[in-house]
Amino acid sequence: MITKANLPQGYIPYSKIKLCSNSLSGSTFILSVDDVLPLLVGKGNKPQIWIQAIADVNKKSFVQIVESSIPLFSFVRVTTEAGVVLVFVNDQVIMSIRPESDDEVNIFQIDLRPIGLNIVGDDKSLRSGGVEFSNSTVSGVGTFMGFSL
Repeated sequence: MITKANLPQGYIPYSKIKLCSNSLSGSTFILSVDDVLPLLVGKGNKPQIWIQAIADVNKKSFVQIVESSIPLFSFVRVTTEAGVVLVFVNDQVIMSIRPESDDEVNIFQIDLRPIGLNIVGDDKSLRSGGVEFSNSTVSGVGTFMGFSL
């Protein structure tokens, strides 16, 4: 399981992540559920993605479905189209990512509901439950969005 204390081998964080109009910098994780990191995006010749889906809410367990941009299940696809990395779960796009430079990436569309997380966003805002983030800037906060199961 990928946690803050157990990052995957080969993960190199971007200095800056644009997430649905919000800017994250300074080693800020995108989101955590307790100590688990369901989503990591790191540097590579194309963005490297790690995704963990909620397997069982009652047991607070997760299952890794993407490892270093490689799908681990047949219902998951990772493709690149016109420089944009797309992640699909059951033929639904859950994430669209475009590298902006060697040290900056833009996640301009996200919908993590198919993996058990109520997080949705586009190029204008990021929404979770009743909270909406738009054009925010955070630096070195540790985790941008933190949840508990």
